[in-house]
Amino acid sequence: MLMSKVATAKLVGVNEPSAADIVAVFNQCFAQAYAVEMRGGADEPLYLPATLDKPAELIFREDFPASALHEAAHWCIAGEQRRNSPDFAYTYIAAPRSDAQQALFFCRRTAHPGPRICFCRSGECDLQPQC
Repeated sequence: MLMSKVATAKLVGVNEPSAADIVAVFNQCFAQAYAVEMRGGADEPLYLPATLDKPAELIFREDFPASALHEAAHWCIAGEQRRNSPDFAYTYIAAPRSDAQQALFFCRRTAHPGPRICFCRSGECDLQPQC
């Protein structure tokens, strides 16, 4: 269901989508049906679940298109239960990290690359691991 909604949204005439383009498509596809809004501008990514007063917030780094697609992939993978917890119930450790923390962080980030790869290819964005 989620991927079919994304497949019907089009970025017409866009070579490489901007973060604003990605936000517009994500919000068009999911904001109303799933009570979630995506936005950028953060120093670190963050997911905040919906409350009675406001929709969930999916926040990505600065205005980076790859970060927007990466966070969208996290949201799609998370499923309904994890979407009820801040940061999908994962512990996020901001940089700088110890070698052990970095290894665990990288392992978790590359565990489910499918949606990230699909989103980046469809948006013609470069997919690079962010360490």
